[in-house]
Amino acid sequence: MEPTSDIDLMVIGTATRFEMAQILRPIQDRLNRRINALAYPREDVQRRLRNGDAFFLEVWSEPKVMLVGSEDDLPTLTETKVSWS
Repeated sequence: MEPTSDIDLMVIGTATRFEMAQILRPIQDRLNRRINALAYPREDVQRRLRNGDAFFLEVWSEPKVMLVGSEDDLPTLTETKVSWS
């Protein structure tokens, strides 16, 4: 049985939608599956985690399949905490 669900892809870095579309279009065609790609600058991810953004907190709590790098490369909840001292 072939998977038919969409693939959700999160890119943390400086990639633009145009750049991602160029790279992902042939992959989508080959897999015959839609790839939903979102790109966020690292600073935006850190801010959203620090502000308790429910979407990012949920994504960070779930298992991930890393295509490049490792989970150790991701912003952590502890590095995004606000210090009041």
